[in-house]
Amino acid sequence: MATLRTAKLKPGTTPLLTVVVDGEAIQDATIYLTINMGDKQLTKSNYMGNDALIAEAVYDSGGQQTGTQVSVQYSQADTLCLRPGNARIEVGWVLEDGTADKSDIGRIDISETLYRGVMLYGRHSA
Repeated sequence: MATLRTAKLKPGTTPLLTVVVDGEAIQDATIYLTINMGDKQLTKSNYMGNDALIAEAVYDSGGQQTGTQVSVQYSQADTLCLRPGNARIEVGWVLEDGTADKSDIGRIDISETLYRGVMLYGRHSA
């Protein structure tokens, strides 16, 4: 089951989304995190060494692994395809032996923003 650690995304921002897949040791697997919102789908992966997604083991106080934390950094362009409302989120993975599985489907809130464009970096005079 994927437990959301970040409750909201805002279109046009560069958020770091972190979810925990409880009960799974998948930090060495190929992982796909998908946000689905009707006809829009946004998937990030660590496939072929892509660093858009980082997976780390989660341990309890006794040193036993209890799950895997999956973090994804999104760009402004990524989040601009999302619109305000509820979206579905799912983590899928493929282990080295070819075994594939998916988390339960979670929900994430996409917040409304007033400015829908890509914000430019640096200082700009008026």
